Amino acid sequence: MDQGLPGARRDRRVRTASVASGVNGLAAVLIVGTGIYLAREVLVPLALAILLSFTLAPAVTGLRRVHVGRTPAVTLVVVSAFGLMFAIGALITGQIGSLAQGLPGYQRNIEAKVHSLRDALPGGGLIERASSMVRDLNRELTEARNPATLEKQPSRPTLGTTKPLPVQIWEPDPAPLQLVQTMVSPLLPPLATTGLILLLVIVMLSHREDLRNRVIRLLGAKDLTRITHALDDAGYRVSRYLVAQTATNTCFGLAIAIGLAVIGVPNPILWGLLAMLFRFVPYIGAVLGSVFPLALAIAIDPGWTLLALTAALYLGLELVISNLVEPRLYGSRTGLSPIAVIFAAVVWTWLWGPIGLLLSTPLTVCLVVLGRHVPQLAFLDIALGNEPVLSAPERHYQRLIAGDPDEATEQAEAHLASTNDLLGFYDRVTLPALALAEHDRAHGMLDDARRELVTDSAFQVIENLAGRTDGKPTNGDGTGHDPADPAWGEGTILCIAARGSLDEAAASILSQLIAREGYPTRVVPSATIGARALAALDLTGVRLICLSYLDSGSVAHARYLKMRLRRRAPNIPILVGFWVPSGSTLDDLDVIAARIGADAFVTSLVDMMAEVERRYGGAPRPVESRAAPARAREAAGASSAVLR
Repeated sequence: MDQGLPGARRDRRVRTASVASGVNGLAAVLIVGTGIYLAREVLVPLALAILLSFTLAPAVTGLRRVHVGRTPAVTLVVVSAFGLMFAIGALITGQIGSLAQGLPGYQRNIEAKVHSLRDALPGGGLIERASSMVRDLNRELTEARNPATLEKQPSRPTLGTTKPLPVQIWEPDPAPLQLVQTMVSPLLPPLATTGLILLLVIVMLSHREDLRNRVIRLLGAKDLTRITHALDDAGYRVSRYLVAQTATNTCFGLAIAIGLAVIGVPNPILWGLLAMLFRFVPYIGAVLGSVFPLALAIAIDPGWTLLALTAALYLGLELVISNLVEPRLYGSRTGLSPIAVIFAAVVWTWLWGPIGLLLSTPLTVCLVVLGRHVPQLAFLDIALGNEPVLSAPERHYQRLIAGDPDEATEQAEAHLASTNDLLGFYDRVTLPALALAEHDRAHGMLDDARRELVTDSAFQVIENLAGRTDGKPTNGDGTGHDPADPAWGEGTILCIAARGSLDEAAASILSQLIAREGYPTRVVPSATIGARALAALDLTGVRLICLSYLDSGSVAHARYLKMRLRRRAPNIPILVGFWVPSGSTLDDLDVIAARIGADAFVTSLVDMMAEVERRYGGAPRPVESRAAPARAREAAGASSAVLR
């Protein structure tokens, strides 16, 4: 129905629909976020239980494989896990008590460090004067509020002035029941939460298959393949990530404890445990775990050696683990981009506090898995996942339309550094990128100025890559022909741009590849093959004609152009290349080839080069290396080809 509407009205409707869709999506995100925040008292224990069940599930599965019953396996794993947690908590509590007893003995060292820092600073005198001024102001304010000082000041006599009597309030000693209630009340919420998490973990591990089936039924039993794949993917990623992170953090804490014990920092077991626990916090966990040992190193050592050794220990271990161990151990198990990890940490901390910071990565992994397998939530995978959101041709086209041929060349060089296949890069990246530009032009999304910008950028990339011979003989401009010679030359292969400047860029790519094989070749722009200009085109010495099309709807144009060329040169083979993205069926391609009636019809540079090699015959002619000329455009109606 919109096809008959004017372009502006249709675009306005599209923009209105896009805005409405964006508003609906934003409203849904706000509603879900508000619900998550308000229901945090229930959702936090549930999330902790789910993640613990993911972590403990491999252990239960392992016991089941050795013929241990489900109930004994779940009981043994859960009791062991929670017993280990309580043991770690008790050990930390004991270590903190031991540390508190020794802190008063470090006061003298701390005072000496403060004095040494004050003396070492260039503005130490200024700091001392500022501190003295603050003390004097504090004393003046205190005396001004002191009633005894106020009595010494002259004031108007008042009748019945008496000194206030001091009042003391005595509270009766609390009853034993009240004392117990005061001590137990703060412990009840965390104990209740722990008990709820324990119960949920036991239920989830005991009825894992039943819960999985119910989730599948809720999400839609008709799509078992996709839902099963999504659940398996989420379980695999979260479970492996948590197990790998726990193992890595445990090794980190053990190394910290051993290193601090060797250095001489007191209570190394405490700091190792805290380092292990804090490191579950993304990015800043290692820094938080190092604060207390560094402060203790300052307190116990009269010098600065212990502080330097402690800082070097934490920094060295963190660099080794974060740059060498974790990339190989984790790999792509999380599927999150680094920016997504930081963003998720901020959002979940804002919603759920410190617990949200600990759970941010696993919870975001689950969201990315949902986005990967549920089409309606695909935006989650795009926004948070680590997979490239643009294909290689799309990235290349984006750089071309931005007028940045240098970065586009860098992308090409990065691709060629690993593949060393210029033909493959042109075939799989550059031509599909130009096909995207042609598609946008045909649908009115690429005006003439932008089209010329894309074309010029593409030519710049082609010229930048002309020096990559890869053992192929070529001159400086990649055409395989002397640019100073105005004549065709014997055995020339014409690469004709069929319909426009974008086709000319594609024809230049083909010409460069043909020249790499040692064959003489020329590029003919579309202006030279118009109905009137074609009659003046000199075809003497031409061996092959290759037509380049980026528009898949140019079948009729290709047919009639082939007919006009055939009348001019009945004995020259005509090869037609439609550089369109793959996706057409073989029958469709056969129908198109039959309609055009050319000597060969291809859809890839690989096939075109094979046809050129087969039809040209003989050994390639040696080509002398020359400097690359600047690109020149021939005006409409010209009778000779552009020399490149």
